[in-house]
Amino acid sequence: MVTLNVNIPEDMNAQIETICQRRRCSLEEAVRDVLRRWISIEQFRADADEMRNLAEAAGYRNEEDILEGNS
Repeated sequence: MVTLNVNIPEDMNAQIETICQRRRCSLEEAVRDVLRRWISIEQFRADADEMRNLAEAAGYRNEEDILEGNS
């Protein structure tokens, strides 16, 4: 594991602590969860971009082309 030190504003820290208490999780668990979700979203965006590029290269211009099988 890697240790990550991050400086955050005090008001943000207070909000995070409140959320952690409500969710009954540690700060470390909350941060890992947020980073995991962020990584998933970024991977989804990268995959969507790649699929869009592949579709365009195959001649698909829009969703109708894909649904109709037109290229």
